Amino acid sequence: MPLYRARRTLGRSKERIPKGALTRLEGVPKKTIDKLLEVGCISEVAPPPLNILPGWKEPAEKLEGMGVKMVVDFLEARTAPLSRVLKITPKEVQEKKKSVEGWLIPATDGLDEESG
Repeated sequence: MPLYRARRTLGRSKERIPKGALTRLEGVPKKTIDKLLEVGCISEVAPPPLNILPGWKEPAEKLEGMGVKMVVDFLEARTAPLSRVLKITPKEVQEKKKSVEGWLIPATDGLDEESG
């Protein structure tokens, strides 16, 4: 299932998806996702390979054995196995995930130009 970035805060029943958040929109009908894309409320994210990020060549080689090749794979992987393979603390894994998340850009139209 594709990964999307919310370009505006979205309301989903009791849930809110804040502007800028990454989401798979699981359970949302395709027709609704298509409309959200059409009106610019969401953008599909283009995940780069992890090994092209600055400073990630060696860690990416270590992670390939557990099937982690793309940035999105890293973000979705469980913290404990990542911690063991990279030999860092779970807290450091979470910090790295937050840092790597910034490398994801919308696939079609760049960053949201609206300020509000």
